[in-house]
Amino acid sequence: MLPPENGRKLITCSIVRKNNNHQIYCLTIKIDESANVTDQKTTLIVHAGFGKTGTSSIQSTLRSNSTTLKKDGIKYLGRMLENCDDPEAQGWRTSGNTTFLKGPVDETSVTEVIQVLGDELDRLSQDAIHTAVWSHEAIAGRLDRVLPVIQAMKAKGHDVKVVAYVRRHDSWAKSAYVQWGIKHKTYPGKLRNFADWITERPIKFKTKIESWSGALGDGFHLRNYDAADDVVLDFLSFIGAAPLPLDKTNTAPAPEVTAAWAVYNAQFRQRNSARDFSLFVRDLGIGSANEAKLPDLQDMFPSTSQLADLVAGEKEDIAAVNAMLKAQGQPELSFEKPLRETPLATSWEMDQMLLRMVFALQRQVNELQTKLEVQTGSGRIQARERRRAKSPELAQKD
Repeated sequence: MLPPENGRKLITCSIVRKNNNHQIYCLTIKIDESANVTDQKTTLIVHAGFGKTGTSSIQSTLRSNSTTLKKDGIKYLGRMLENCDDPEAQGWRTSGNTTFLKGPVDETSVTEVIQVLGDELDRLSQDAIHTAVWSHEAIAGRLDRVLPVIQAMKAKGHDVKVVAYVRRHDSWAKSAYVQWGIKHKTYPGKLRNFADWITERPIKFKTKIESWSGALGDGFHLRNYDAADDVVLDFLSFIGAAPLPLDKTNTAPAPEVTAAWAVYNAQFRQRNSARDFSLFVRDLGIGSANEAKLPDLQDMFPSTSQLADLVAGEKEDIAAVNAMLKAQGQPELSFEKPLRETPLATSWEMDQMLLRMVFALQRQVNELQTKLEVQTGSGRIQARERRRAKSPELAQKD
């Protein structure tokens, strides 16, 4: 601890983290000890992830129930403190901003986060809000820049608890591959299969967990995602909140949607965001959780045994109808020869039909594009070339 300066105390936070250049980060943080002090300090809960452990659903549930939570003395600060009441809206204070957590270590940005968070916790303490929650899935891997913030809050008298969830490695890898290998194409080149993708993303929970535990001791809480019946309810219990209506997001897509996603992203050699295909699916109105799912076709159409049971159940009606047919000199209904089972379309037959639909739609698009170019007076040469390509006779006249 350095001597006071202008009513403030300087806390030196030395974060030992070596990068590729073997640099050691050392930040000097100014903490204003003259801030308003109350008997009851707000506790800060830092939800650190890990990714793919229900973090998005936890955040969405906290966000959609923020009014109820605040009435119970709990405030959700957001992913990047965007819900803090600080009137000065810094550029990094948006939910999707990654400047602080993923950009270069910068003393100025760390100081800004400390200022915004510290002022917010002071306000919440005065308003009798006993718990504040900061949740971001990237925090687990960013000890170097989050620890100085935590130490600053503790120096101001706030209790700080960091909680992280971990799941079995194979389950995490499978989910992560769908997320960052298929949905978010986070790498250049062709779409990779799981075996190629995982070689560049080794799972190293141990190192991060040991770093957090070593830095915070009892202040770091590790929880088993697999052991929780519902991770959102488990988290709500951890922060002292009553069960709330759940808002599940980022759930695993249906197998057919995942397959289509892979085919779509395989078109690109560059990185491609999941948002691209998500908008495409939304516009088509497919992939919704409420979308009707049909059973296998063979389970939809009647089987031989079901039809035999129907005939047995209608024996009386059949006998009456046959009697009337006989009275009219007509042959009776015969059930001796069993009906042939309903023929089902094969995958190849369906593929052919779908391809013909694609070709027909493409022709319509080409025709509409040609008409648009002609009507707008642009692209006349391209339109003429397309017509010539379609009509050898027209090419000869030209």
